[in-house]
Amino acid sequence: MYRAIARENLRNRREHSAEHIRIKLAILDFVLTHLDYRYLETEAEKVEYFCGKVGISRASLPAKRYSGAIRQKNSERYFVDKFPLFFDPESSSALWSSSVLSIRVS
Repeated sequence: MYRAIARENLRNRREHSAEHIRIKLAILDFVLTHLDYRYLETEAEKVEYFCGKVGISRASLPAKRYSGAIRQKNSERYFVDKFPLFFDPESSSALWSSSVLSIRVS
């Protein structure tokens, strides 16, 4: 399956709960039903859109800080839930969802 979508090396291939799998299948169903929507899939695409095009500061984006192998070196990751962000072609809205945060930007 991952080879078919050119994502063979994703870490998502590890074991997950039934609820996690259900959510991912619901997202896949949504995407397949709405192929005409524009999607941002990667962290880089999402950060570039909101910071570069919309002008939102990184501090306003959903983020999580991870400790690195070197204790003093932390990394901040954005949109860690990995859900695709989509644009409704009928409006100028973008929507993302997180268990902590849901925001609609118009």
